[in-house]
Amino acid sequence: MEYPKVCLRRGEEGGVLKGQRLIYDNELDWADDICTAIRIAREFHLGLRLDHVTDGALIAKELGAEHFPVAVGPSFGHATKYELKNKGFETPAILADAGCEVSIITDSPVIEERYLPLCAGRAIYNGMREFDALRAITIQAARHIGAEDRVGSIEEGKDADFVLLKGTPFSVDARILYTIINGEIVYQSGE
Repeated sequence: MEYPKVCLRRGEEGGVLKGQRLIYDNELDWADDICTAIRIAREFHLGLRLDHVTDGALIAKELGAEHFPVAVGPSFGHATKYELKNKGFETPAILADAGCEVSIITDSPVIEERYLPLCAGRAIYNGMREFDALRAITIQAARHIGAEDRVGSIEEGKDADFVLLKGTPFSVDARILYTIINGEIVYQSGE
């Protein structure tokens, strides 16, 4: 029997079992695998982050009740294996509507990260609210990887790396007006 991958390095098992570390389970495409990971996390009082969740729309109500963060993607491309048959851009919207904390991911280098806003735009086109999509590629993505104290939102004490756009970041015709790195303007368009 093949079990879902648990992203641990040798010697980290004790921290997980003591509740000091989170399990990031990558490759959770099927609904039954997602439910199994949740049952294990609940039984052993483990932190859990769910990646891919291709079948998440099929169990959205249950995922919303569990309150484990979910990362959806990569959604571009065709279903290269059977367990991806339910892959689609409507999954982030369905999960967000069910109360899940959703991140949209590209699984770079599977899909280059420069296409992340386009993935969010496709999620919006398929029913996700624009504000939810923005949160899915900023603060919720930062929370998903445990970096929310540094990135994901504009707050005092956080890294001040961001762009100001003319237009929505989810549109192919958005134009960058300013790029700010470490609080310093490094690019200004002149518009």
